Amino acid sequence: MNLRDADTGKILWQLNEDLSVPEVEHEARVPKKVLKCRAVSREINFSSIEPMEKFRLEQKILFKGRCLEEWFFEFGFVIPNSTNTWQSLIEAAPESQMMPANVLNETWTLSKKMEQQLMTWERKFLRKIYGPKYENGHWRIRYNTELKTQYKSPDIVAEIKARRLEWLGHVIRMNDQRIPKKILNTKPEGRHNIGRQKLRWLDGMEDDLRTLGMRRWRQKALVGQEWTKILREAKARLQGP
Repeated sequence: MNLRDADTGKILWQLNEDLSVPEVEHEARVPKKVLKCRAVSREINFSSIEPMEKFRLEQKILFKGRCLEEWFFEFGFVIPNSTNTWQSLIEAAPESQMMPANVLNETWTLSKKMEQQLMTWERKFLRKIYGPKYENGHWRIRYNTELKTQYKSPDIVAEIKARRLEWLGHVIRMNDQRIPKKILNTKPEGRHNIGRQKLRWLDGMEDDLRTLGMRRWRQKALVGQEWTKILREAKARLQGP
C-alpha cells in the first residue's frame, strides 16, 4: 500500500507488510506532510488464489469509540490467481468541516466565541452519528439537550480546558531553569497598547480555576494526585455553552 500526492505523483508513504492475516492490527506511521495535500492517491496491491465475489474495502473514522464517517469501496469480482492494483482518490474536506488543529494544543487561548463555534462543530458531528429521532410520525433532528444526555463523555470544550490545566500543572512542577517555567513566571515590562488587551493563556486558566473554586492553585499543582482530582472536576464542570 502507498499514498501519493495526487497533484505531483510523489510517494509520501509506503507499507510493504502482509495485511492478509485476519484480526491482526498493523501500525502505520504516516508523515504529517500528507495533511498538506489537496488530494491523496491511495494504491493497494493484493493477490488472491481463490476467486472472490463482491470484494470491497471498508474504511471507518472513529472518535471515542463512535463511528464519525465510513466509506465502502466496491471492487467487485476478483479473478483467481491474479495480482491486482486498486487506486482511490482521497480529497480534503472544506476547511469549514475540519476540526481546528488548535484543539490538540494545550496552550490554546479560548474566547467565548471560539467555545460556541467548537460546540456547534461537535453537535453537528454528534447529530450525524446518532441520526434523527422519530417522533409523532415524523423524523426530526435531535435537540442539544438530547445530544448531551446521549453523549455521556465530556464535551470538546471541557476536554480542551482539562488538557490546558494538565499542561499548566506539568509546567508548575518543572525545574525553574526550564524554558516553559521561565516563560510562565516572566512579567513583561513596558507600556500596554491602548484599548482592551488580548486574552492571555494564563488568564483563561485562572478563570477556569475560579469557576472550580480553587485557591492557592500553584501549591496544589505541585502535588500530582491533588492536581489529578482537579482535572477530573474540570471535565465535569467546565462544560461548553
